[in-house]
Amino acid sequence: MAERLELIGDVGGTNARFAVAEASGLGLGLGFHSVETFPCEAFETPEAAIESFLKAKGLADPDAICLAAAGPVRQGAAEFTNNPWKLCEANLRARFGAPLVRVSNDFEAIAHALPHLRAQDVQVLGAAAPSAPGEEPFCYAVVGPGTGLGAAALLGHGNSAQVAVSEAGHMGFAPESPLQDRILGALRQRFERVSAERLISGPGLENLYGALREVQGLAPEARSAASIVAHAQDSADPLAVETVALFQRLLGQFAGDFALAVGARQGLFLAGGVAQKLGPALSAGPFRDGFEDKGRHRSLLASIPTALITHPQPGLLGAAALLRDLRLGA
Repeated sequence: MAERLELIGDVGGTNARFAVAEASGLGLGLGFHSVETFPCEAFETPEAAIESFLKAKGLADPDAICLAAAGPVRQGAAEFTNNPWKLCEANLRARFGAPLVRVSNDFEAIAHALPHLRAQDVQVLGAAAPSAPGEEPFCYAVVGPGTGLGAAALLGHGNSAQVAVSEAGHMGFAPESPLQDRILGALRQRFERVSAERLISGPGLENLYGALREVQGLAPEARSAASIVAHAQDSADPLAVETVALFQRLLGQFAGDFALAVGARQGLFLAGGVAQKLGPALSAGPFRDGFEDKGRHRSLLASIPTALITHPQPGLLGAAALLRDLRLGA
């Protein structure tokens, strides 16, 4: 009998990552291999990208497909905010004939990955690391800036857990200082509505740099997010240093608000490409300062552990975990 082939993927606004899930005969396997990354703009449809992956790896059509998508999922179809693709369970099932197909939100998948992260997969931010789920009720949160700003929560008791999916990144930006008030005013000249994602994401880092130039009376100068981070790391541009420090604080403010909203007392994790690029800088202070600075609830936020996910593919790990749960009928 031919070995069962299970395809997993993590589809963002810019890139699509595909891999083959490792599945044991008992359905207990969790892992993946043969990872490949494709630029979304190079393919008209996700089905075409998957076909290219399967052809490159010499693989037959999959028996199961589980894809994480950077956008809300309604009735089996993902609505991308930053990608023209249409990702739909019905289309995938029709094209590949797989009896098991699931399209999930990308941060839903990452939330499923949280129980499977090892110590080497995270960088602790603050005094303590999030603890593993126990017999008591638990709630963990995960937020992350990438092409957009994602957020989800993992809630449960004992071995039972459910993911609460959200689009919290599209909540309105809430300034917490006079400087942030001025930044909001500058961005309102460009956007009809200023969401948190307009500042706390890759494009948001660029918006923040431009807004800081404006409020400081400097001439406009476009900078890519990668350039801003690079110039901040080598201190070549004082405004880039200020931008990255403020970005970290804003990320902390948003993460603290989300932790309060969902009751994530057991821990909050950061994910996303932008957070991973900041890496060690997140331990320097601005992030935890923004996270804990919640007025009357400062002591509560100070007690919540935070950590950066350093696993190279948390979306794929989560897709593998979700596929395993689906296979087991969880």
